[in-house]
Amino acid sequence: MMHELAQPIALAAIADLLGVTPPPVEEWAQVSDTIMRSMDGGLDPDLIEPGRLAHQQLSDLVASWFTTTGRPRLLGHGRARPQRRPPSTRPTRGTRPV
Repeated sequence: MMHELAQPIALAAIADLLGVTPPPVEEWAQVSDTIMRSMDGGLDPDLIEPGRLAHQQLSDLVASWFTTTGRPRLLGHGRARPQRRPPSTRPTRGTRPV
């Protein structure tokens, strides 16, 4: 029961924070569960390949978020930020310039 409530809420919160459309909960749960189970691949080698494929599926989904998001949330903010200035060459002590 808890997992039926927690997964959709967690997925919705993460997607909203990142500014992306969440994938279907069932698909997300299956990929997540397969990746988690593959961590026991040393005990059961049959879990390794499904875990690798699920990891690639998750990586493809996340990569698509960086190219398709148009919503102004965390990913949009990160993509829109200008490049950071190079670090100062002035000597510092702690966080204050000397």
